[in-house]
Amino acid sequence: MNELTAIIPVHKMAGRLDPLKTWISEALNSGISVILIHDHGDKQTEYELQNIVDELDSETLTYISGIFNGPGAARNKGLSLVKTSFFCFWDSDDVPQIGRFLEMTDIAKQRNLQLVVGEFVSNLGGIVKEFKFRSGRLSDET
Repeated sequence: MNELTAIIPVHKMAGRLDPLKTWISEALNSGISVILIHDHGDKQTEYELQNIVDELDSETLTYISGIFNGPGAARNKGLSLVKTSFFCFWDSDDVPQIGRFLEMTDIAKQRNLQLVVGEFVSNLGGIVKEFKFRSGRLSDET
């Protein structure tokens, strides 16, 4: 059962979606559900995204296309569709460390956590890469 959903807003990324396709495929193969949200910017991005969705052909990949007026509103739309216990936000030009997100999900389950916040730290030269996270419960209830 999928326990983690990645919400990915996309805007004007035509011609730059190959890395996105690669890591969405990896996420799906790792058991992560994906909600891909195209915030209308251009027809070419929409065409390329639809091709990715058709090629990956997964029941755990949801594609939404519409006018959301920015990544925040697009993320909120994706959030309203999450059916898993955990979710994360990825940007369409990210290269997420999928294993680290799965590790965070496992830790959250083991410790009965309600909140895990992570950040990816990298320098522009690509030499230093680090993924940090912290966690906790929102209440004393278990």
